[in-house]
Amino acid sequence: MRNYHIVLFFIASLFGCEQKAESTSEQIEANIVQTLKVGDDAKAIENYLNSQNIPFTYDKYTNRFQGIIRDEDSSLHAITISIVLDNQQRYVNVEVNDSYTSL
Repeated sequence: MRNYHIVLFFIASLFGCEQKAESTSEQIEANIVQTLKVGDDAKAIENYLNSQNIPFTYDKYTNRFQGIIRDEDSSLHAITISIVLDNQQRYVNVEVNDSYTSL
């Protein structure tokens, strides 16, 4: 019976059944919506992303900041962030998605 418990523990560890302290895409989006207000300028957005240690770039062709949060426990999962600006470089909305890759 003891071996049965060891095997179950090992399988649970492999599939990540433990509680993780990482943020979900929903939590990240809620934090952005709560922190940034429609009409905030590009500098406010840059300051927010830097304060959260989120690596980002700005795409002038789509007029948006693009950030990514990589899952430390899995190279197959990341959270992508797109912060859309208007023509005056002001915050309009945010899109946060889970991104998965396969082997």
